[in-house]
Amino acid sequence: MIARDSGRLAGLFWLLFVVSIAVALGWVRATVVAPGDPGQTAANLVAHEALWRWGIAATWVTYLALLAFAFAVFRSFNATSPMLAQIVLGSALVSVTIALANSVTLFAALAAVVSPLSEPLGTATAHFWLRIGNFGQAILEILWTPLFVALGLLFITTRRVPALFGWLLIPMGVGYSVNALTKLLTPDFHPAIFTQAAMALGAIGGLPTIAWLIFKGFRDTDAAPR
Repeated sequence: MIARDSGRLAGLFWLLFVVSIAVALGWVRATVVAPGDPGQTAANLVAHEALWRWGIAATWVTYLALLAFAFAVFRSFNATSPMLAQIVLGSALVSVTIALANSVTLFAALAAVVSPLSEPLGTATAHFWLRIGNFGQAILEILWTPLFVALGLLFITTRRVPALFGWLLIPMGVGYSVNALTKLLTPDFHPAIFTQAAMALGAIGGLPTIAWLIFKGFRDTDAAPR
């Protein structure tokens, strides 16, 4: 019963992670940031200042939820698979640290356009900080690879969650790094298909696993099939 409850809690934290990152990156950022148009982005930041601040708060919720999820996984699997459980927790800890530091760039971009700087200078400064924040986000996505690959291996080897979910999580984790590295190494030749593929793998691997965890939780060690 304790294992099931711990698994359900992990699923709820993972769901909170997905919802809050969808708000921060999918809604707020898509509303405010105009790709390739720093001037329009600066104008949007001024017009939607409150929304941008809510987006920053959603970013904090995202990574605190990720950390809580990782602790729930670590607590449940550390006794049986300590190395993989530690990779999950360690990746989350580093990811949260970088994410909270990276959120400073979001404040800096906003401060640049609402400060008494001249309009061209404020726009350029905001654009600079948003570009730095993009690099920080790429680093975060790279860190999601060891987290979700280790999580997938935990599910496969312990069978406390159906192994199918573990096999789906491994390409999902690798997809994040492929997407981030192609953005970093070939920014002028980064087709949208990489981002779309990473999002599709995330949906295929993550959403069914989240649903299973919320409704079923982790199997007890003695009840896991061998």
